[in-house]
Amino acid sequence: RPPRSTPLYSSAASDVYKRQMAIRESERLELNQDALFRRVEASEYEPEMRSVHGSADAYKIKGKIIDMSAGGMKLAITQKLEDPLKNGEILLFHVSGASLRENMAATVLATIPSGKQLNVHLQFRDSNALTRIKLLQFLHRYKKQQAAA
Repeated sequence: RPPRSTPLYSSAASDVYKRQMAIRESERLELNQDALFRRVEASEYEPEMRSVHGSADAYKIKGKIIDMSAGGMKLAITQKLEDPLKNGEILLFHVSGASLRENMAATVLATIPSGKQLNVHLQFRDSNALTRIKLLQFLHRYKKQQAAA
């Protein structure tokens, strides 16, 4: 029996698990998955907001997740935004199929206009080890499905 001071979730076990999956944390996979996003000013953001789903009206930004890694993603927005996205703002969203109980939060790193769409580069925030593993599992399953297709 391990001593009580041993954390329930060990990083060594996490490392072994990650090596068993055929995907690296930095590997980006094409998803092309539609999603709705809620915009939050960085100064107003609190990690507890991830567990509050809020009304559907709060998720006003429609986008397509172009690609994703365990650390971030690229998003394409085709709708005209009344107020342009700014670097440092937070987007809250749900990753369909990733078995996450909470929404994800991501910080806007860059916005790049490209024709009629806006490409947005985001970095995930406040993701603990369990969230990162669930994202890796999701990306691993997705990669296997694409390989089988």
